[in-house]
Amino acid sequence: MFDELRRAVKSVLHQSQSPKSIPQLRKDLAGALRISSKELGPLLDQMTSAGDVFSWPQKKFWDRDPRSVLPDLILSLMAKFLVATASKIKTSLKLPLDLVETALNELVDSRRLHLWQPGRMPYFCFPEPRKTALEAILNALAAGPLTEKELIGWVRKRLPGYQARHLKEHLYDSKQVYEYPKYGKIKTQYGLKPPEPEPYLSKAIQEINAVQKLLTPYRVSIVAIHAA
Repeated sequence: MFDELRRAVKSVLHQSQSPKSIPQLRKDLAGALRISSKELGPLLDQMTSAGDVFSWPQKKFWDRDPRSVLPDLILSLMAKFLVATASKIKTSLKLPLDLVETALNELVDSRRLHLWQPGRMPYFCFPEPRKTALEAILNALAAGPLTEKELIGWVRKRLPGYQARHLKEHLYDSKQVYEYPKYGKIKTQYGLKPPEPEPYLSKAIQEINAVQKLLTPYRVSIVAIHAA
């Protein structure tokens, strides 16, 4: 009976996609075996000591070692988040912060995750931050030119804490983005095509219109003025 129970527990935990608590295990075992929490607790302790199962936080058990499984669990989670703090990952996985931070540091060291730290708060990224920023910049500018503030706002949706200094650094790496010069009331803008001259000609247009009005009594055409 004892060996049968051990095999049943191992089978349930092996098929499970996540650690299970004692009440959850009792519920899964109820179809084949009936066992009380008082009986199941000591059995799990024995199996943990023997290395058959592993103890997880929140008094749960699984047939996988937290330290060996945790990196893959984090990577699966980060494929959805793309960017997250250690605290957010810890909350989602319901695991101790020190365990999560150790696994995160190992993932960064092995370059399976990337560290993004624009300020005091470190973030962990699934894609490389510079690549993420450049993709966000190009996607944002696809709809038309943007000011520095507008462009930073777009990238910040993908990379929290993104600042002007990061933008200048990343734009320096990009050969696809044009920086439009500041002129009068026109702010510096960025675009994927050379700037249109019209916004820079507002004063010239005003002067031409004034000259045309002045010379209209002399039948001087706008074509002649443009030619001049």
